[in-house]
Amino acid sequence: MKFLKSPTFWRRFGMAIFAALIIIRPTLQPETTNREASNLNIWFVVDATGSMVARDVENGSKRRFEKVQEDITSIVRSVPGAKYALIAQDFNTYDAMPLSYNADAIIAAEPNLMPKYSLYTQATSLKQMLAYATKRISSYYAKNPDRINALVIMSDGEDVSDENLALAGMVSPYINYAAVLGYGSTEGSLIEEILAPYRYDENPSLISDEYVRYYGNNVNVTVDGEHRVISKLNEKNLNEMASLTKGQYYHRENGDVPGEIINSLKNASQIVKEKKTENTTSRGEIYYIFAMGLLLLILWEGEELIVRLLSEKENKNA
Repeated sequence: MKFLKSPTFWRRFGMAIFAALIIIRPTLQPETTNREASNLNIWFVVDATGSMVARDVENGSKRRFEKVQEDITSIVRSVPGAKYALIAQDFNTYDAMPLSYNADAIIAAEPNLMPKYSLYTQATSLKQMLAYATKRISSYYAKNPDRINALVIMSDGEDVSDENLALAGMVSPYINYAAVLGYGSTEGSLIEEILAPYRYDENPSLISDEYVRYYGNNVNVTVDGEHRVISKLNEKNLNEMASLTKGQYYHRENGDVPGEIINSLKNASQIVKEKKTENTTSRGEIYYIFAMGLLLLILWEGEELIVRLLSEKENKNA
């Protein structure tokens, strides 16, 4: 059995073993950790339509959707142990993240709140956004009436459809707290273009200083001889939503999330003194160790192959 003395045999045998172990994906023994969870659900309902690209928050240094992302992170970090859900509106209204205790997951989902490419984005429909949120929250409430529901609406309030917002009142029976956060300035700002990706696996790209063109008759402003869109904060709509949801309106142009919002959310979770400890089990993945071993053997195999090919070439030329 001369092949047993061959490094090539053992190298390839090792490659086969490592490949098999990667497929099997062995894990370490499970670790059980305890997590304290409150009885609070926080439903973030976010306007992610094209106007949220406008750069008129933090003295013009940030875009509206970037401020929204910061505020979500701040609220989630300040009110731990709750369940969080993210409902967004861009081309349509949908669950960007279902209700979950996973705080990291909702923060990881924040990049999805960047408005999609300008050519196909729809105008904001606050009515549609509220109808979807009401449907989701009422459905959850029917199965879990003992949990506390907090609604956080985040938008610039701009709604070119002029729809009746009375629907906002329909969600009131299912929520214990509501806050409406308005992003932008009353003076408004031009809306920068977002280009569609060339490939399906690429993200849309935001083009600074290239602004959305306006083809209607009501001209906002002219730049370089072309009509452009100016998006303005609509506090009338936002205050109406706050009133109908029995909540409070907050203008979010500068600064941190108001402490009043954080304190209200913390207090809401204490309405029902019902805290529970959940066990979360995770098994440590170790397959990557075998993947590293396989990679080293593949590199070794490649080196041997190159040396052999070069040697054969030299012998042929001799």
